[in-house]
Parts: sequence; C-alpha cells; structure tokens
Amino acid sequence: MTKINDNKLNMVTGGNFGETAFDSQALHFKGYMDEEFSDWDMIFHWVKNSAKVDAGWARAGIRCVTVPFAGRNRYYKDGKSISEKDALHHIGL
Repeated sequence: MTKINDNKLNMVTGGNFGETAFDSQALHFKGYMDEEFSDWDMIFHWVKNSAKVDAGWARAGIRCVTVPFAGRNRYYKDGKSISEKDALHHIGL
C-alpha cells in the first residue's frame, strides 16, 4: 500500500483552498479582515473570497498571489519573495 503525504493530499483535494482559508482565519484574528473562510467557503466561492484574502494581506503590507490548485500561494514583502511562515510572522503569528 502506498502512503500519500500531506502535500500530495493537498493537491488532490484542491491545492491551496485550505492554505488560503487558513490565511483568512489568521488575517481575521489579527484584524486585517472582517471575516474568515472555511475550506468549503474557498472551494465554492474562490474568486470572491481569494480576492478578499489578497486584500487582507495587502492591508498587512504583504502582496499575496493566491493559487487555487497545485502549488503554493506566493507572498512578497518589499518586492521580495517570502514564505508563508515569514508572512505569518510579519503579522505577529
């Protein structure tokens, strides 16, 4: 039996819907968004909700390019690429 790791499972189940939902929850907790989204909110309303997450990151001084399927969201601070961990650290998490 072959085991599947979390990264591969994430790609099978919709890529970064979960990552973007988590970002919305973190940004809401820190006051950069008025609402937060679940994985399902992201799956069924990607265009509207991912734009809100990108706007929340912009309020925090981070440019985020959300990606719905394979791959990871991309984060930029001062024009330089940073990791999600660094972006979260920037907002105090």
